[in-house]
Amino acid sequence: MFCRHRLLIILSFLLLLAAPAAARWYSVQTPSFTLYAQRSADDARAQAAQLEAFDALLRKLWHVDAPPPHTRLAIYLIDSDAAFDALSPGSRYDGFFTASPATIAAFVRRSSRLRPAQALHTMFHEYAHHFMFAYLPGAYPAWYSEGVASYLETARFELRSTVYGDYDYGRMKSLVLQRWLPMRRVFASDWSTVPQQDLQLFYAQSWLAVHYLARDPDRAVRLANYLADVARGTAADTAFARTFGYPIEQFDGKLIAYAGAPELTQTRLDWVPPALPLIATERPAADDALLLPAAMLAIGVADDARGALLDRVQKAAARWPDDAYAQSVAAEAELRLGDPARAQVLIARLRAAAPEDANLLYLQALALVMTHQPAGAALAQADAAQPDDYRILFLRALAAPSLAAAQAWVLRAHDLAPQVAPITIAAAQVRWQRGDIAGARILLQQVARDPHGSPLAARAALLLAELPPI
Repeated sequence: MFCRHRLLIILSFLLLLAAPAAARWYSVQTPSFTLYAQRSADDARAQAAQLEAFDALLRKLWHVDAPPPHTRLAIYLIDSDAAFDALSPGSRYDGFFTASPATIAAFVRRSSRLRPAQALHTMFHEYAHHFMFAYLPGAYPAWYSEGVASYLETARFELRSTVYGDYDYGRMKSLVLQRWLPMRRVFASDWSTVPQQDLQLFYAQSWLAVHYLARDPDRAVRLANYLADVARGTAADTAFARTFGYPIEQFDGKLIAYAGAPELTQTRLDWVPPALPLIATERPAADDALLLPAAMLAIGVADDARGALLDRVQKAAARWPDDAYAQSVAAEAELRLGDPARAQVLIARLRAAAPEDANLLYLQALALVMTHQPAGAALAQADAAQPDDYRILFLRALAAPSLAAAQAWVLRAHDLAPQVAPITIAAAQVRWQRGDIAGARILLQQVARDPHGSPLAARAALLLAELPPI
């Protein structure tokens, strides 16, 4: 009996050793982004190096020499399908980008069921969205936003050259196996007007259209003119005929021919991006349990998932009662999902130990704004601790003592985060209040033409309809 008991103990111990350890998180911070990955420090550095190279390529292709945004993009490479699906319930896609008053982030599925190149392409695709919205904000049609990200996502960096615009077998598979949508419909659509079963085809035709229009120098100039014409409010088919010299109905045949033409090849540049020294940091144990829940708090969850997320954060934070990060996530979860009064107690306790902590100052100010208490002093202190944080500036605008101050803080927040739709709408309203109808129209069009057709896009469309004529 004794021997059998000892044997069970030994077997249990061996099973524990054989069980896979919980994936640790590693982070790499660059001037443009903070990347989080779960496999190893070397892997995190390698992924960050790829993303830095892609950033350099986008800067070269789009002639961007502006410094990195003040707010870094947070990008999460997620190995667990269940964890990714919890962030984006019901989604059939392997990545998404989000920009809200609480965060600017991208999430990429990187599970074993995907080829490594698929995850890399998804990461590049989402980063291309972020780059466009941050540096080149505009009223882009949905097909172009998705098509140009798909066109560039296959970029690869070789020893002496860089390749982009490669042949995409996944997109071509959709084009070969499905009946095409009329290009007139593709050019006039956002996601809200495309049936779910046609979305992959919409992506594929958008990719092919950008490939065809961007690779030829003359067509590329005409494409830029077309986008400018559409941004001014011209109907898609009218702008197309005016810019390219033939009706959009003829474009279908040209693309069908191009799909099988020898010109459908990659572009190679005799250029390699500079290599930067990168440092990967292993995250503390509490981060492994709370990094993704904290991201979920910032991007928001459905009403029926709020209780489960709050419970998950509370249980995880209880394991690290002395960890400041864990307790700050617990405080934020209580604020956004639970009892704001309890959250304020937790935040005050944490601030007693770290009175100048910028994130705690932000949470304290957010708690006051959410509970309709005077927040001016707290917001000023948070702003001083972390200048040019668009989240704080937008809160200052919401709690401003005067219209002039509110307008100034909204416009500054928009300068720092032009990709955040609620702030863009607020900035449009400021321009409207100041009599700049043309400026308001441009900003509202940017949101109204959101390729994902969000509720905020509908709100912007309503405001556009209310604008007085110029």
